[in-house]
Amino acid sequence: MDGQPNSLLSFEEPLDAVLEDNTDPTRASLSIAQRCFREYQEAGISSQLDKAITILFEASDAVVGNAPYKTKVLSNLGVYLKARYLNTKSLPDLEESIRVTRSAGKIAKRIHQKGGMNPEDDPDRAKIMHNLGLALEYRYEEGGASQDIRTAINLMRTALSITTSASMRAKYSIRLGALLYKSFRSSLRMTELDDAIRVTHIASTLTPEDVNKVQALGFLAEYLYARYSFRQVETDLSEAIRITRTAVQIVMEDNVKRSAYLYRLGCWLSIRYSLNESEPDLQDSIQYLQAAVDITPDDHIIKALRLTELAKQYNSRYMRHHALSDIQKATDILWAAIGKPGPVGGAISESHIGTLRELSGYTLSKYQHSDAIPDLNELIQVIRLQIDATPPDDTDRAIHIASHAAYLRARYGRNGERSDLEEAIRLTQVAIDGSIDDKFTEARFSKQLRILRRDISLGVGMTSGLHEAAIQITRPAVLSTTLEGASIELELLDTFMIHLVDLCEIIETISFSKRVIGVMRSASNMTPAHHPARITISKHLADSLVYIFEQTMEVDFLKEAIRVLKESLETAPDGHHYVEAMLCTLRCCLDDKYKESQELADLEDLIDTLKSTLHMDADNYKAQSTALYVLGYSMGNLFTVTQALDSLDDAIRYLRKAIEITPEQDDRKSFRICLGDLLGTRYRETGAISDIEEAIRLTRSAADEATSKLKRAPILNSLGHLLQARFKRTGTIADIYEAVQISQEVVNGLPGTLTRPVYLNGLCLHLCDLFGRTGHIVHLEEAIRVQRAAVTKLTQDDNERSRHLYTLGNSLYLRYLEVEVESDLEEAINLLQEALDIISEDSPYWATYMSKKSLYFDTRYERTGEITDLDEATRVAYAALAAAPKGHSGRAVVLEHLSNRLSLLYTLTGVVDELERAIEFAKEALEIASDGPEHAQALNCLAVHLSERHKGIGELADIDEAVHLTRMAVDVSPKAEDKVRYRKCIALYLHDKYKKTRQLVNLDEAVQAAEEAVDWTPNDHRYYAEAMGTLATILEERYSRTKATSDIQRAIQFHHSALSQANAQVRTRIEGGTDAVRCCALISDWQQAYEIILLVISLVPTLISRSYKNSDKQHVLSWAVGIASDAAATALNAAKGPYAAINLLEQSRGLLANSLEEMRADILDLREKHPSLAEEFIRLQGELNLQASRDKALHDSDGNQPLSFQVQTSQPYQTDKAFDQLLADIRGRPGFATFLLPPTQEEMMQAASKGGPIVVINVSKYRSDAILIQEDLIQALPLPGLRSSDVDHKSASSNLGAPHILAWLWDVIAKPVLDALACTSCPSEGSWRRLWWVPIGPLSRFPLHGAGRHFQNTGEAVIDRVMSSYSSSIKAIIRGRQRPLLSELAPAVQPQALLVAVRHTPGYSTLRFAKAEVEVLRGICKSMPVDIVEPGHFRDDIVALLPECSIFHFAGHGYTHRADPSQSHLLAYDGRITVASLLEMDLKKSAPFLAYLSACGTGRVRDDDFLDESIHLISAFQLAGFRHVIGTLWEVNDKICTEMARLTYEGIRDGGMTDNSVCLGLHNASRTLRNTWVKQELEDNHNKERNCGSVALNVLNIVVGTDGGMGEGESRLPRDIVPDEDDDEEGKHPAFWIPYVHFGV
Repeated sequence: MDGQPNSLLSFEEPLDAVLEDNTDPTRASLSIAQRCFREYQEAGISSQLDKAITILFEASDAVVGNAPYKTKVLSNLGVYLKARYLNTKSLPDLEESIRVTRSAGKIAKRIHQKGGMNPEDDPDRAKIMHNLGLALEYRYEEGGASQDIRTAINLMRTALSITTSASMRAKYSIRLGALLYKSFRSSLRMTELDDAIRVTHIASTLTPEDVNKVQALGFLAEYLYARYSFRQVETDLSEAIRITRTAVQIVMEDNVKRSAYLYRLGCWLSIRYSLNESEPDLQDSIQYLQAAVDITPDDHIIKALRLTELAKQYNSRYMRHHALSDIQKATDILWAAIGKPGPVGGAISESHIGTLRELSGYTLSKYQHSDAIPDLNELIQVIRLQIDATPPDDTDRAIHIASHAAYLRARYGRNGERSDLEEAIRLTQVAIDGSIDDKFTEARFSKQLRILRRDISLGVGMTSGLHEAAIQITRPAVLSTTLEGASIELELLDTFMIHLVDLCEIIETISFSKRVIGVMRSASNMTPAHHPARITISKHLADSLVYIFEQTMEVDFLKEAIRVLKESLETAPDGHHYVEAMLCTLRCCLDDKYKESQELADLEDLIDTLKSTLHMDADNYKAQSTALYVLGYSMGNLFTVTQALDSLDDAIRYLRKAIEITPEQDDRKSFRICLGDLLGTRYRETGAISDIEEAIRLTRSAADEATSKLKRAPILNSLGHLLQARFKRTGTIADIYEAVQISQEVVNGLPGTLTRPVYLNGLCLHLCDLFGRTGHIVHLEEAIRVQRAAVTKLTQDDNERSRHLYTLGNSLYLRYLEVEVESDLEEAINLLQEALDIISEDSPYWATYMSKKSLYFDTRYERTGEITDLDEATRVAYAALAAAPKGHSGRAVVLEHLSNRLSLLYTLTGVVDELERAIEFAKEALEIASDGPEHAQALNCLAVHLSERHKGIGELADIDEAVHLTRMAVDVSPKAEDKVRYRKCIALYLHDKYKKTRQLVNLDEAVQAAEEAVDWTPNDHRYYAEAMGTLATILEERYSRTKATSDIQRAIQFHHSALSQANAQVRTRIEGGTDAVRCCALISDWQQAYEIILLVISLVPTLISRSYKNSDKQHVLSWAVGIASDAAATALNAAKGPYAAINLLEQSRGLLANSLEEMRADILDLREKHPSLAEEFIRLQGELNLQASRDKALHDSDGNQPLSFQVQTSQPYQTDKAFDQLLADIRGRPGFATFLLPPTQEEMMQAASKGGPIVVINVSKYRSDAILIQEDLIQALPLPGLRSSDVDHKSASSNLGAPHILAWLWDVIAKPVLDALACTSCPSEGSWRRLWWVPIGPLSRFPLHGAGRHFQNTGEAVIDRVMSSYSSSIKAIIRGRQRPLLSELAPAVQPQALLVAVRHTPGYSTLRFAKAEVEVLRGICKSMPVDIVEPGHFRDDIVALLPECSIFHFAGHGYTHRADPSQSHLLAYDGRITVASLLEMDLKKSAPFLAYLSACGTGRVRDDDFLDESIHLISAFQLAGFRHVIGTLWEVNDKICTEMARLTYEGIRDGGMTDNSVCLGLHNASRTLRNTWVKQELEDNHNKERNCGSVALNVLNIVVGTDGGMGEGESRLPRDIVPDEDDDEEGKHPAFWIPYVHFGV
């Protein structure tokens, strides 16, 4: 491929020398030298460059003690020396450049370490490193020293790590990518190429659309193509094409590199066309190549190469459509490329020899298509040029000469010129003489010579005379009356017919072959049916028909050949010398016909012919063994079509006979392979273990005999599948390991172009089974990668594509079940639908695919709760049944799935009829499968549904039958894996029976069955933990009944073992641990419980990967809710102290926030002390963010894979593992032991000393406590009155602000805490003490700041003693305080207040006071040092301004999503600002101060499962970067919002917009409204008896000062989409002040 457009532009980086005061000699020297250098750059005046170098050499000697200027002098001197090296190629200049630049770098480093360099000087340090790296790169190119390129790479990484400018980061990233790629080309380390792709992709995103953007895209495309070339993964090629298209769109029309990009794009499209045969790719390839040719100057050295590539694509189009104009265009282009010689020939340069070879092929194709003499003459001219251009000692010369002879013979046949024939004979002899060292070629040329000489002896002349010649030769043979004469004439006829067949191979045109067939037909027609000549003619006619069929693939020729052969064999006398050959040809023709048609009638015709003609091979064991072999595999094909087991038995019998009659010394490998495949098939049908054992032995033997990787590949592929089948039967793990190893040998042992999808599919299936056995996710990840590669190798219309899509979808579904990343499930659904779109409804796979689709929708319903998914699952399940009528091979499996679907519906709806239908379908499935391999599965299916009916109805007969059926399933199951599951089910059913009967004997039986399940499960099996968990649960049940200590001790032991099972699913392990803690609690063994809970807590973070989407993290972590609270309680019960308890809470809660913080962590200190670790941290951050965005894009896209998906360089688990290792490395460095870990005890107390006490309230079924963190003490305060059952009961209330709940909170939590903190009275004005509440779990729903007995006027209320702030964790407080204020980052920048009022939202109620609220705030903000921005109410406008604001105030509707908190949102006029979108923002660099969310429920989590992660709108704004957030716990009143905001902002303004002013402003506002609320309630109670019929003033009128104009029912004007429907539990006036909360620092 010519003209690479990506020679990297060297951007020299002299340090800035334009100084304000040039009176200093050094400054003056720098300035003068820089002017000289610029003159050299602009005008090319070398003397100016020399002058600049001389000036700086003198300046460097003169500078003493002024290190910063010394750095600038040396750095710029290095740049100028490097420039002179590039101009003169003087190596001493390059060496000196490296020396002085290295000196500059050392000085800069010393200054930096001593603190003498300001942060703004970092760009100069980065430039020095970049320039040194560039110089080392040049030296590497000169000398090839690998140390130079490695050092250059490290320097560029460091330059990147200290550079913040996006444009410079882009430039350095491009250079780093180029260095990595250069190193890769030498080392061939794929990790370097992957890294080059990653950093260049980042550069392309940072660069605006200009020349640099084009360059970045060009490099990225080049690296992706390089990776495609090595790995042969088509997605890399497709992404390279997509990126280059973008580059072509950006690059200017007059850019000299435009033609190179166009040419590259055309070439890559042609490569993709060769893979998938997509016509748009071919058309685009021609278009881009033509455009490249058009703008390439005629005298350019690469013009001919580009013309050649363009001609190739026209030839490809000719091969597709056979349009003569395309091949004519291709030849014309190639003549233009080489410069067409005159009629007498001309010299061809060596550079055009390859082009000439292409031209020879195209002119031959053109002649074969047109059969025109001018095209034949052109072909002869080309071959003569080839001969002239080929050296005498080149072996190709003889081939060209022989081809020349053949073309002359063709011309002789057209014009009858005897000289052409004579010259052809002469040239063929020359070719023979030139190939004496190549016996095969010499034999081929000798045959050609015999044919040409035979032309003379037979008198065959022009082609047009062949018909007459045939008549003249055939008639005597037919009419001869003497035996001797007949023999001579028949021999001549045979020779003539052979000659005609041979001429077809020499002349090579379809038209000539068809003429020969016509001649032979005429000869056959004039020959009587039983005449000996008829057999001779028929034999050669059949050969000619087969030859032309192979050339054209027109099946009519094959059909005629079969007819001719059958007729001749019927009449052939016994012993005729052509019978054996004709019989062999007939068998091959019938086999070919069936392969083409796949029609049963053709297969039966082949089998009948083979059977009826076997006796004819009795004396020829080779022919008979071959016939038996073909008969065997044909009978195997018949079984595939008919499923008749007798056919399979016959197939095996014929193969055995074929092997039996073949001597050992002959090659019997193909026979053994076929027999092995057939035995494997019969095993899958009958389960006979002897068949699979013999199949493995035969196939292994055949593989050992294979002589090449190419021949071994299909044999090893079959062996892998056989070993997989035996593994499923016996459970022997060595078999599946060997199957994987063998498949990897096949895939890795072949070049990428020869790695067939079927081999990749086999490896994928084996890896999936290995994952199922071991539970190691790495195997499943590799399976998915391999199957993706298989799919990319298949064209859109490939018959196998649907099967590969199905397998890939299933692999992704398995991964979803393991890690619950939603994009896996969505992609699985999309892939399955694509597979369904490919096949027809009468396909045997249709019903199976539809059943699987129903299963996927079931699973999605379980994830989303969307009823539409449930309905679709049901619809598809019934559609699958309709596609599998009685007699369908897959009906049993479809019935089982449908019955499972109906059982799920019963579970969800309680409709018994659904369960009854499920049982009926399961019974039908069992009836169908009673004699087949699905028998055990059908038994289990029915047992499951009967057990469900027992749970609902309580019939003991159902559970007894379930146990009986499952025991039968264990006995008949051919799969060891299933036996493991079934034994566990028996134990569970017996346990269910005990729950019904309460008879101890049933419980003992359950224990025994569970023990058997454990004993039968291999202890390295991933399900071993589940088996132990089942046994432990049943033992725990028996302990509760008998109080036998041994039972509870064994239960703890087995639960603990399940926790320790490393290859079990993480959920299963955690469940085992929490169950073990529960058992320990029963016997108060808190020490052991604590040891167990430590391991549980260490596993919780492993539930998620950093690369997951936030919504996936949220979903997965919901499973671990409550574990943290129990862990903290366990630590306290084990007397481990309050810090141990709080540390467990910090480790295992808020993990989603932790992962975001890791991805956005400020690593300034790390960059200063360990720059290489910092760069690796940044690299892995980018990789993980890229993978997360890839998953999001894949989930959100319409099927077009985005860039981030295509450029993916490693599997997520690998990157996650690397990140963990890096964190361990960083934490091993002095001063970084707690890097990104939960805060230490000292850090917690320091946080309390700065802002006030922190109170963590933990409630658990084991105990409840307040953990008080003060500046000198951390203590646990037991809260005996706080019970988890009370919390659960009260949190279900519709009014958590009711007075009785506030009083309860005071009694059980607030009063004990405040008393312990000595906050026993109301402080004096201006001396409010601040308290930080960290409520755990369901307590986060309660307004702890509102706790109190407000109507007793005794000061017994939190709001009267302290002001309150909230936090989700202690680390959130600490991290928030570490963020700088805007005044610290940019003192000169005026803060902005973004004020948003969304009064009207389509589909929702109008908020009458939202606009008034913003109007009030506008006046207040004008008196604050902030600029006011009001973007309106459109979502994109609001979001676009968020990064620029310091205050964001939103007055509008809020919505809390119950099932998915990441979809909770604020409603703009035209869209939603979701939690998910906020979590993707990183606003920390702009240091936003306050987000005030004047909407309903912005701090609410509706579903208990998500409480530990505290994901809501408040936390989302915090994580996005806001220092403070004010929000609400539930619904708020539209009108009261205005007053609350007014009072709060006035407090912030009056407090100087400090951190404390936010909390104090909200506190005072809340107290004001609280006091009004209390006053109104007391007045109403006082007036109740005197004026019970009157309507009291609404509290809002009093507070806001309205004139009573509010309409009926307006006392509750909620800013929520779905307001609470319940009335307040007590009190006439809602406490609208209570929901408002402050989260901040």
